[in-house]
Amino acid sequence: MSAHIQLLTGPERLPAARQAIPVLERIGDRRALLDVYWSISNELAQSGAFVEGEKSIARVFELADDLGWQRSGAYIALLQLRCLMRCYAGRFDEARIDLAKSIALKDTIGEKDATTRLRSQAYLEFVDGNVQNAEELLENGTTLAIVTVIGLDELAATRLVLGKIDAAEAAARTALQLGRFDEPRDTLGPIQHLATVAALRGRPRGAARLLGFVNAKFPEVQRVRSHYQRAGYDILAASLRDQLSKETIESLAADGALLDLDRAADEALSLG
Repeated sequence: MSAHIQLLTGPERLPAARQAIPVLERIGDRRALLDVYWSISNELAQSGAFVEGEKSIARVFELADDLGWQRSGAYIALLQLRCLMRCYAGRFDEARIDLAKSIALKDTIGEKDATTRLRSQAYLEFVDGNVQNAEELLENGTTLAIVTVIGLDELAATRLVLGKIDAAEAAARTALQLGRFDEPRDTLGPIQHLATVAALRGRPRGAARLLGFVNAKFPEVQRVRSHYQRAGYDILAASLRDQLSKETIESLAADGALLDLDRAADEALSLG
C-alpha cells in the first residue's frame, strides 16, 4: 500500500496516504505506517501546511524510534527532512539543531547520500545571506550520483540572486527537462526562473505570461514558494515593472494562467 502511494503524483498522493493510515494502524504495520507518514510530512511541508506537517513528522519519529532506527541512514534522512520542513516554515534555529544532529549521526555511522544534507546546509546559508556559500553547497550536491530537480531549482534561484544569468538558465533548463514528465509540480520553480532570465534579457512579455502560469498553478498543485523561489520571484517582478505597465503585466499574466504545463514548459524552454 505504501509503495502504491509513492507511485501517485500530484494532489492525489496526500489524500491516498491519509486514507491508508486507519488500515495500517488496524493491522499494526509500523514500517508501512512510517512510510506513509513520511510521505504525508513531505507533502505538507511543500504545501505550506507546517503545523500539520510537524504533527505528521513527529509521528514518523515515534515510529522510527519504535523500530530502533536511531542509528541508521534513514534516521539521518528523517532529521534532514524535518530540517528542510522547518526551513520552509522559517524556523531556522530549530532547523539548525536538526542539521547538527544529522551531521553528528553521519559522523558516527557514515552517510550514503549527502544530497539532502547539502540542500539543508545551503538553505540555511541562503537565508543568512551567504548566497555564494549556498551556491557552492548546491553545486556540490548536483555533482553527486543523484541529481534532483528541486536541487537544480534551488541552484538556479541562487545564481539569479548572484546575477549569474547564464548559469541560472542552465540549471533551470536542466531541471525543467528532467522534471516535466516525472514530477510536474516540481517544474514550477524552473519555469519561473526561466521567465526571470527572459525578463532580465529584455523579453518581458513572454516572462509575464509564464509568471501568470506559475502564479495560477502553485495553489492548484498545493505548493508554496520556498525562500529561493520567493527571491527569484522578487527579481522577476521588479524586472517586469521596469519594462511593462501594470495593466500589460496583468493582461499577459491572465493569458498565461490559461496555459497547460506542456505549453508553459515549451514556452519557457524557447525563451532563453
